[in-house]
Amino acid sequence: MTCPVCGCEYNHHSRVEVFDREREDGQTVIKTPGSNVVRLSKFNPSPRRHAIRIRMECEDGHYWFLNIIQHKGYTILVPDFDVMQD
Repeated sequence: MTCPVCGCEYNHHSRVEVFDREREDGQTVIKTPGSNVVRLSKFNPSPRRHAIRIRMECEDGHYWFLNIIQHKGYTILVPDFDVMQD
């Protein structure tokens, strides 16, 4: 996948966050793999279910996120460079 900011083909992944809900439309908690930290969040890339958010950095110096979301049985990959950047 190319950088949605500049089109650079050379991207590297870094931080991963898992957005988890006990039930559909429930409260979201964010879990960071490799850490025992769990925090509440009003933000979730998926409007109703679970999601995974991977921070990507291109070799031209931009960063963006690759969101993996669930919606009605579908798994959708969504590049995102417009919200909640650190």
